[in-house]
Amino acid sequence: MNPPGASHRSEAQVPAPALRTSGAVTAGVALLLRAEGAAAFAAALALYWHAGFSWLIFALCFFAPDLSMLAYFAGPRAGAAGYNFVHTYTIAVALALAGFFGGLPAATASGLILIAHIGFDRALGFGLKYASGFGDTHLGRAGRGVGSMRRRPCGADGVPVRMRRARFKRAAPRAGRRRRR
Repeated sequence: MNPPGASHRSEAQVPAPALRTSGAVTAGVALLLRAEGAAAFAAALALYWHAGFSWLIFALCFFAPDLSMLAYFAGPRAGAAGYNFVHTYTIAVALALAGFFGGLPAATASGLILIAHIGFDRALGFGLKYASGFGDTHLGRAGRGVGSMRRRPCGADGVPVRMRRARFKRAAPRAGRRRRR
């Protein structure tokens, strides 16, 4: 039986208020995800080297996945979708495995280059994009240091709301008033 004035619910049953964050991971987890990206980059380089593929082709194609940023000309939602489609390990690993098991060296090389590119991006802090803007990623603000991540207000769908700093112009003095010095 509960004492007078006490709730009939125990503290364990009372739901905690939902904490909305930017959808980005915290600094400790972000550091692990960046290390994971560096490991994927190193593994892809090692496999590419072991397979004996051309390093000239690697250099020429390494930044080709970033052409998916052109989808941002169609708007931020289409841009994020296009960028995220190309920058997921799912497509890259599927391409590499299809090339390996299908005996298609060009597909294997393409998949390894894509894995290396994605790993390189993640190691530098460029994650999957949100539709709110190119700089809003699952790793925090794009390219920022791990310690610089901060919570950002989110909309109802959990996507970060852009924060803009208001720029205040100094008001011109009114006629007949003296300026303070």
